[in-house]
Amino acid sequence: MKKVLLLISIIVFALAGPVAAEEYRAHTPKLGSQERKNIMNAVRKELKINNQFNVYYLKAKNNSAYFAGKVISTDEQAQYDLGNIRALIEKQNNGSWKVVDIWTLAKETASVEQRMAFNERVRKKLKAEGTLEIILDESL
Repeated sequence: MKKVLLLISIIVFALAGPVAAEEYRAHTPKLGSQERKNIMNAVRKELKINNQFNVYYLKAKNNSAYFAGKVISTDEQAQYDLGNIRALIEKQNNGSWKVVDIWTLAKETASVEQRMAFNERVRKKLKAEGTLEIILDESL
């Protein structure tokens, strides 16, 4: 009887394990999904723009997301002013997303030291939350 219960327990955990693990794995929000739209809208709001992005990298896990990309614009000056963007975005208690740290290739933030400081802040925060794997972006 004990062996039967043990076998049933093993089967149940084997079937439930991958599903439960999938919920906690870092993922790329699908193109067109509400999650992706909400994350990207938070970045737009922070930058005070309405442009689309060329997304190089986007990962989310639990209540954190990491974005790397570039503004798509017909205005060459806007592309130059913002250039490459990196952002750490968090899901708030009300379900909305908010940028908690951002780095752009704008003139005033283009120094290597500021980029390195951004990278360190992001790594430290995500490591403390146990979500460091969302930033497997080679730029960090």
